[in-house]
Amino acid sequence: MRNEKGQFVRINSLVKGDCRVCGEEFIRESWRKGQLLCSTKCRALVKDGVRLKNWVQLICKSCGNQFEVTPAREGVAIYCSWECKAQNTPVSGFWQGKERLNMIGVNNPAWRGGISFNPYPKEFNKELKLKIRNSLPQRSVFEDEIKSHEA
Repeated sequence: MRNEKGQFVRINSLVKGDCRVCGEEFIRESWRKGQLLCSTKCRALVKDGVRLKNWVQLICKSCGNQFEVTPAREGVAIYCSWECKAQNTPVSGFWQGKERLNMIGVNNPAWRGGISFNPYPKEFNKELKLKIRNSLPQRSVFEDEIKSHEA
């Protein structure tokens, strides 16, 4: 809402809320939607480790240990740690060892017939690259600085 000068004016309407720590009812201004706690005492408790959400207890699919997650992760979380997930994910050992060597060149599902050489002739290989590199005059990085100091 604007006043007679055209400036925005906040209308303070009060609403009731319940404290997420102690459960006491408190009154807050309507524009303070993020105010979840009734007092500085409850804020201090939150800083000391009191949780605002009701966490859900789950059992790890790998080791059987009990662990806690937020309600939003209840249907998603399966493992208690990265270690348990790595042990039970079928892809975890795939990119290590012999299987990886079988994924080179034609055996790789992303292979497209070697089209990466299309813009260059087949002769443009490591030997030709070295020949070109060696034919260029070698310059030191500091060569220009030395010449500028000598002048």
